[in-house]
Formats: sequence, structure tokens, C-alpha cells
Amino acid sequence: IITKHLTMRKIYLSIIAATIAFTANAQLTLTKAFNEPVLGDVNTKEIYDSVAVLNNASGTNQVWNFSALTSSSVTEVSTFTTVASTPSGSSFVGATLAEDDGQGGYTYYKSTVTQYEIVGIQDPNITLNFTNTAVAAVWPVTMGYSNTDVFSGSAVAGGTLSGVATGTTTTSAIGTGTLIVPGGASFTNILQIKTTQYVELDLAMGFITATVQTTDYNYYHGTQKFPLLTVSYSDAQGAFTNTSASIKVNN
Repeated sequence: IITKHLTMRKIYLSIIAATIAFTANAQLTLTKAFNEPVLGDVNTKEIYDSVAVLNNASGTNQVWNFSALTSSSVTEVSTFTTVASTPSGSSFVGATLAEDDGQGGYTYYKSTVTQYEIVGIQDPNITLNFTNTAVAAVWPVTMGYSNTDVFSGSAVAGGTLSGVATGTTTTSAIGTGTLIVPGGASFTNILQIKTTQYVELDLAMGFITATVQTTDYNYYHGTQKFPLLTVSYSDAQGAFTNTSASIKVNN
């Protein structure tokens, strides 16, 4: 009886150990309940620099080592607030939440039961107001997820040049693995999300045109609503020419 009891106990403990191991290595899934921003959320990011080409490789079992990044000692804080509390909130029809970047810029979102949509973007230089929203996520999001959406609406640049904006946004979960952040802390079970947004601007009745493509690599961990680290690339051509890159680490 004692031997049988000990054997059953070993089996029971083995099952627990296997369950814990599976949970620890289970594939991360982003959900509406945990990852979608809500009123009152604050996202604080520290800006980092790099002198080397960054590894944003996709696939399973990756190791993304960003330990050599150097802090710029600049911090960005964005707050999720009500649409009505923003200066031009009433112009973004259907928006249910606004993100205030603390620098005079706002992004307007619409939350539904199944997805998260971008209604518009406003900053001191340009305003995009989408009558056909850009779908940012269809919940849940896990490895292999991919969604492409077409959006369109009005555009105003410099406060005087008006026209239209059209484009596509593609969000894909393309990688899993381990993330090493500045300072050397290592996080496993990371989900890498790539978002590419392509926008065509047609202003002043076609006299001024431009294209803007932005690509973000976001690295999510199960302990945080927002990405642990984001690498962004932007390329503007045409009437507005600019190429830039930024690295932001969850603070």
C-alpha cells in the first residue's frame, strides 16, 4: 500500500511538473481582455540608440539580443483618455478611446467585441481621419496570425493642405523566442508582432503627393500589456521626404 501510494504520488508530481513546464513554454496569445488598451492606461517608454544593425529576424526559437543598446535618457509617456477630452475628438466619428502622446499628438481608436481599429491620427503636422478605419488587431493574436486591412479617409497637412489618404495596414505574428533587453534581463516566451502601414497622400487636388511606409517590430511578454521593446522604421517619399528609425523600451 505504501509503495503504491508513493508511486501514485510520483505520477501526480510528474503530471504537475509537466503542466508547469507546458504553461511556462506555452505559446503567448494576445487577447482583448489583457492587451487592448483601456481608459486610464499609461504607457511609458525610454528611447534607446544603436550603432549596429538590429536583429529583427522572424521564426520560432529566436534570440533577440538588444543588450548593447544605449539609453538616450529621453522618456515618452502616452496616456489613454476619453475622446471628448481631446481638442478635436468630436471630429473622429466612432472613436471610443484616444491616446495622448504628451507632445500634442493623438491617435483615436474604436473598440469592438472582436477587433481594435484606428479611426484617425492627429499631430501638429498632419491629421488623418479615416471614414474606413484601419483594423489594428482582430483578437486573439498568436503565432501565425496575419491580417491586412484597407483604410481611407481625409488628410490635412500643415493646417492648410487638404486631400485624401488611402492605404493598407498589415499586422502579423511572425516570431517567438527570447528577448534580452538593455541591462541584460532575459525574457522567454516572447511573441514578435510586425506591423506595416503604407499610406498614400493626395493633397491640393493632386498637386502634392507623398507616400509613407512605417514598419514596427513589437516584442510582447505575458507579464505586460504593452510591448517590452519596439523597433520602428519610417520612410516618406514624394512631397515629404524623411527616413528615420527609433527604439523604445517599456519603462
